[in-house]
Amino acid sequence: MRASWTYNQILEAYFGFFVFSMVLIPRVIGIMFIPLVIIYAIGIVKRKFTFHLDFITILFVALYLAYLVGSFFTNDELAAFKTLEYKLSLLLIPILFSLRPETKLSIKKPIFGLISGCVLAILYGLFSAIQCYLNGGGGSCFLTASISPILHPSYFMVYLALGMVGSWYGYRMNWKGFKWYLVLLFILVGIVFHGLALSLSGILFLLLAAGGIMFYYVINKWRTLGGLLALMMWPVIGYVIITTVPQVEGEWNGAKRIANEYFESTEHFVSTREYPMSGSEVRLVMWSVSISEFLSAPWGAGTGNSSSQLANRLRLVNQPELAEKGLNTHNQFLETAVEVGFIGFLLLLLIILYGLRIGIKYKNWLLLFLIFSLAFNCLFESMLQRQAGIVFYTFWIFLSLNVAELNYKKFEFKIKAKGD
Repeated sequence: MRASWTYNQILEAYFGFFVFSMVLIPRVIGIMFIPLVIIYAIGIVKRKFTFHLDFITILFVALYLAYLVGSFFTNDELAAFKTLEYKLSLLLIPILFSLRPETKLSIKKPIFGLISGCVLAILYGLFSAIQCYLNGGGGSCFLTASISPILHPSYFMVYLALGMVGSWYGYRMNWKGFKWYLVLLFILVGIVFHGLALSLSGILFLLLAAGGIMFYYVINKWRTLGGLLALMMWPVIGYVIITTVPQVEGEWNGAKRIANEYFESTEHFVSTREYPMSGSEVRLVMWSVSISEFLSAPWGAGTGNSSSQLANRLRLVNQPELAEKGLNTHNQFLETAVEVGFIGFLLLLLIILYGLRIGIKYKNWLLLFLIFSLAFNCLFESMLQRQAGIVFYTFWIFLSLNVAELNYKKFEFKIKAKGD
């Protein structure tokens, strides 16, 4: 019979279920914190932890406190309360992970939970798309939100990208069930779904991430010359993808055309765009009014006030239809700056810069991937305005600092053991 599970194994198993739930039933993720807190409370009573405060924990807590202070200057108490509720993970998760078990955790169960959730989400998306198509919905049933009905496509592509990297890592570490053909199939399906989701930020990040991984291995095998050749080849590969995949080509050409018009005359562009607009047009308009709002209130408009303040700005630039939709900035850096000012913006920037620093210093591939993903996607989406983004990034960033497999020497040994 199997021996009873250790405390660490129970915690790891719940992490896996927590991540699985995050992908498939994001609406109940708040409830999923209750068992997690109980497990940690039991660990505290049984003295399974030591408390260790990292600088990155201080930064996350300070960012939440900035929103808490900003709530005292809000014009909408309900919106401020909901914002603080959504962002509570910025406070809770770092504090929980500051409690370190005696032995480091394993990342296997959380990765398995993420991949399992992504697989079921993909199958459900295909089922929904087929149902839509059979009911006369046409080819659009297999695109954007129709193929990703559980999560917003931009968020699901973030989850899926990490799942793809995690599956590859599981294969490299010889984890049970991570056969090369299953991993390859999952990665290929993930690439196809990135194209179907029509998330330009997701596609661009996937290209950058794949290029970075390829560059790492090429430069390790063939040193500087190989790395330079890889860098030269990757734009060619990107060009081929952009010019041969119709959906990607359309998104790219549209974004390029709109950007040219925007930089020719920003004010004219913002005030003359007709509703409805493309995603790229909406982003440029929202970025422009967000910058104007931040410059007029550099200490922040107040927690929960961004939508109303931006709506007022949109009406001033002849965009009443966008004002009625209550859109966010589609850029987390600007979103944070608008709500809680320069201090909040600086804290978010410090989180990214410090995360990169310790990721490079300790050769923590997971942390580097997550920080790059956060920084890149924050340029195009307000990734930390929804729990789907807040919980995901905060959980995985702090998990990456607490897992045994990310010891660099162990990882290198595993690769060499496979004959590389």
